[in-house]
Amino acid sequence: AGVGLLAVALLRRLPAAAMGVAMVGLLAADLVSYGYGHVPFTPARDIYPTPPAFAALARQDPGLYRITAVSSTYIKNLELTYGLDTPSGVGYQIRTVDPLLSGLGAGLSGYVLDAKKIAAARRDRRLDLLNTKYLFATTVNGSDSVLAAQPERFRLALSSGTVRVFENLRVLPRAFVVPRGGVRSAPAPAAGYAAVAAPGFDPAGTVVVAGPPPTWPAARAGADRGTATAGGVRLGVGSVRYDGDDVYVGVAPRSAGVLVLSDVVYPGWRVSVDGRDRRLLRVDGGLKGVAVGPGDRVVHFTFRPASVRAGATLSLLGGVVFVGCLGAPALLARRRRPARRPEPVTA
Repeated sequence: AGVGLLAVALLRRLPAAAMGVAMVGLLAADLVSYGYGHVPFTPARDIYPTPPAFAALARQDPGLYRITAVSSTYIKNLELTYGLDTPSGVGYQIRTVDPLLSGLGAGLSGYVLDAKKIAAARRDRRLDLLNTKYLFATTVNGSDSVLAAQPERFRLALSSGTVRVFENLRVLPRAFVVPRGGVRSAPAPAAGYAAVAAPGFDPAGTVVVAGPPPTWPAARAGADRGTATAGGVRLGVGSVRYDGDDVYVGVAPRSAGVLVLSDVVYPGWRVSVDGRDRRLLRVDGGLKGVAVGPGDRVVHFTFRPASVRAGATLSLLGGVVFVGCLGAPALLARRRRPARRPEPVTA
C-alpha cells in the first residue's frame, strides 16, 4: 500500500492534500492493527502453535492464576502471546514491580526468575502473594530437581517433554481479605516492599497500607455467602472477573478488613464498592487494596487515567486542525480570486 501511494504521488495522480490524507490513513491503520495484536493480517491462532504444556495445564486447571518460568525454561514474554498471566511482567520492568521480585532473579528485560534463588528463600511469600500457582522448570538445566527437592512447597503437576510444571502449594487467591487486626500503615511504599520481602511475612494475615490508615465503612445489612450482585454484575463471593480496564471482585466480609487485589497499582486506577467511590489503597508496596466491611458485595476497580482523556482531547483538536489545514488553501485561494466584472450592457 505504501509503494502504491508513492507511485501515485510520483505520477501526480492525486492532489497534495488528498495524498496527505491517504498517507496518514495508511499509517493510522498500521498502528491500530499493531496496537490490537494483529500480525498483519493473520490471526495469532494461525501463526503460533500452542505449547503442549500450556494446553495440558489449561485442561487440568482452568482457574485464575499466574504462571512463570524459572531459570529460562522458556523465552521471555511467552505468556503474553497466549493471554496468560505472569508475576514478572513483560518487556522492561516498571518501578512498582521491581521491588516485589527483588532477589528472586535478574531484572534485565523484565524479571527472569531463578529456581535456586526461589528455593533458597524458603520463607519468602512474595510469589504466593502474587498468585503464582505454577512454575515451569526443565530437566535440561536441572531446575526441576531444585523445585522437586522442596515437596512441602512445590508439587509436580504435569510433565511435557523436558518441561516439568510444579504447583505452588502455598499460593494465595488473586483477591483476598485481610482482617482489620492485621492491617498496618506506613508513611511510604518502601515499608511495604521491605515487609513482604522479610522472611516469615504472612500476606494472608498481614497487609501494609502506604499513607494514612484506611477508614472502614459502616456495616450494612444484606451480606451473604452466596453470590454478589451490583450494577448488573453477578459474581460468586471470592471470584474475580476481568473486563478490559475493569476488574470486579465479589465479596461478603464478616468483619472489617482490607481487600487485597494482587495487581499492580498505577496512577489512574479507581475503586468503588457497590457503586460508591472509596479510597484506593496502595498495599504491600505496589498492589491494589480497598477497605471493606460487612454488607459490601461487589468491588469494582477501573482504570480511568487523566492522561487518556487528555490524549483523546489533544487527538480530537489535532484532527480538527488537520482538517482545517487541508481546507485552508482552497478557502484562501477562493477569497483571493478577483471578482468577475459584469459585462457591459449594449443597446
